[in-house]
Amino acid sequence: MDKYKTKLFVNLSAVKVLLFFLFISICFSCLKEDDLKQNGRVNISFTNKHPDIILSVYSIDNEITPIYEVTMDNRVDIEIPLNVGNYILKPYSSSAFYGKTGFQIMKDNTTYIEFDKNNIGIVRFSN
Repeated sequence: MDKYKTKLFVNLSAVKVLLFFLFISICFSCLKEDDLKQNGRVNISFTNKHPDIILSVYSIDNEITPIYEVTMDNRVDIEIPLNVGNYILKPYSSSAFYGKTGFQIMKDNTTYIEFDKNNIGIVRFSN
């Protein structure tokens, strides 16, 4: 009799494990690929265009190593895709001074940073 109880217990445990994995697979199959993406964009523009502007984007946690660096090459604006989070933008130019600007990237939104005629970065958000 104990032999059958042990066998029944093992079978019930296997069924519980199987149901658990079935439940997990159903939950993950309901997720869309867009739900997993955590991206946004930053659009950076300059009123005073200088040919030698280099943009460096840093994580707020590490201002030593840039995670993205690009030269403007006479462009007025540029759009950079980034993961959700907090960042610091440091533009460099030999002919003008730009201070660093903090900004936030939110999922599926664009953050706009416009450097005005005084080279001050103004941050605004858009869906």
